[in-house]
Amino acid sequence: MAKVFSFNRGLDSQLDLETLMSLMTQEDILVFIEDGVNWVLKSHSMLSTVPNCYFLEQDLVLRGLSDSKESIKAINYNELVELFVRHKMVAW
Repeated sequence: MAKVFSFNRGLDSQLDLETLMSLMTQEDILVFIEDGVNWVLKSHSMLSTVPNCYFLEQDLVLRGLSDSKESIKAINYNELVELFVRHKMVAW
Protein backbone atom coordinates (compact mmCIF):
# COMPACT_ATOMS: atom_id res chain seq x y z
CA MET A 1 0.00 0.00 0.00
CA ALA A 2 1.30 3.44 -0.93
CA LYS A 3 2.13 5.90 1.81
CA VAL A 4 1.59 9.66 1.80
CA PHE A 5 4.57 11.58 3.12
CA SER A 6 3.99 15.20 4.12
CA PHE A 7 7.03 17.48 4.23
CA ASN A 8 6.73 20.84 5.98
CA ARG A 9 10.35 21.94 6.25
CA GLY A 10 11.87 24.84 4.35
CA LEU A 11 14.77 25.16 1.95
CA ASP A 12 17.35 24.81 4.73
CA SER A 13 16.34 21.16 5.18
CA GLN A 14 17.69 19.59 2.01
CA LEU A 15 19.34 16.71 3.87
CA ASP A 16 16.02 15.89 5.56
CA LEU A 17 14.27 15.89 2.20
CA GLU A 18 16.93 13.69 0.64
CA THR A 19 16.64 11.24 3.55
CA LEU A 20 12.86 11.15 3.21
CA MET A 21 13.06 10.57 -0.52
CA SER A 22 15.49 7.69 -0.02
CA LEU A 23 12.83 5.94 2.09
CA MET A 24 10.08 6.32 -0.51
CA THR A 25 9.01 3.79 -3.12
CA GLN A 26 7.82 4.67 -6.63
CA GLU A 27 4.19 4.27 -5.54
CA ASP A 28 4.48 6.58 -2.51
CA ILE A 29 3.19 10.15 -2.55
CA LEU A 30 5.05 13.26 -1.39
CA VAL A 31 3.04 16.35 -0.40
CA PHE A 32 4.78 19.62 0.42
CA ILE A 33 2.86 21.62 3.03
CA GLU A 34 3.47 24.75 5.13
CA ASP A 35 7.10 25.94 4.66
CA GLY A 36 7.74 22.87 2.54
CA VAL A 37 5.98 24.51 -0.40
CA ASN A 38 9.03 26.78 -0.75
CA TRP A 39 10.68 23.85 -2.52
CA VAL A 40 8.65 24.92 -5.55
CA LEU A 41 11.31 27.65 -5.93
CA LYS A 42 14.00 25.05 -6.49
CA SER A 43 14.15 23.25 -9.78
CA HIS A 44 15.70 20.24 -8.13
CA SER A 45 16.34 17.26 -10.31
CA MET A 46 15.72 15.17 -7.19
CA LEU A 47 12.06 16.27 -7.14
CA SER A 48 11.63 14.94 -10.65
CA THR A 49 12.48 11.46 -9.36
CA VAL A 50 9.24 11.40 -7.35
CA PRO A 51 6.37 10.63 -9.74
CA ASN A 52 3.68 11.50 -7.16
CA CYS A 53 4.77 14.91 -5.88
CA TYR A 54 2.23 17.56 -4.86
CA PHE A 55 2.18 21.01 -3.28
CA LEU A 56 -0.66 22.25 -1.07
CA GLU A 57 -2.35 25.02 -3.03
CA GLN A 58 -3.45 27.10 -0.03
CA ASP A 59 0.12 27.19 1.33
CA LEU A 60 1.43 28.26 -2.08
CA VAL A 61 -1.07 31.14 -2.13
CA LEU A 62 -0.23 32.23 1.45
CA ARG A 63 3.45 32.44 0.54
CA GLY A 64 2.90 34.29 -2.73
CA LEU A 65 3.96 31.29 -4.80
CA SER A 66 0.67 30.67 -6.59
CA ASP A 67 2.19 31.69 -9.94
CA SER A 68 4.28 28.53 -9.73
CA LYS A 69 1.19 26.32 -9.86
CA GLU A 70 1.30 25.91 -13.63
CA SER A 71 4.49 23.86 -13.60
CA ILE A 72 3.67 21.67 -10.59
CA LYS A 73 0.86 19.53 -9.26
CA ALA A 74 -1.08 21.54 -6.69
CA ILE A 75 -3.80 20.02 -4.52
CA ASN A 76 -6.29 21.62 -2.15
CA TYR A 77 -7.19 20.65 1.43
CA ASN A 78 -10.03 18.36 0.34
CA GLU A 79 -7.72 16.44 -1.99
CA LEU A 80 -5.10 16.19 0.76
CA VAL A 81 -7.63 14.74 3.19
CA GLU A 82 -8.74 12.27 0.53
CA LEU A 83 -5.13 11.12 0.10
CA PHE A 84 -4.78 10.67 3.87
CA VAL A 85 -7.99 8.63 4.02
CA ARG A 86 -6.97 6.32 1.17
CA HIS A 87 -3.31 5.84 2.15
CA LYS A 88 -1.19 5.54 5.26
CA MET A 89 0.12 8.98 6.29
CA VAL A 90 3.68 9.63 7.38
CA ALA A 91 4.44 13.14 8.67
CA TRP A 92 8.04 14.20 8.20
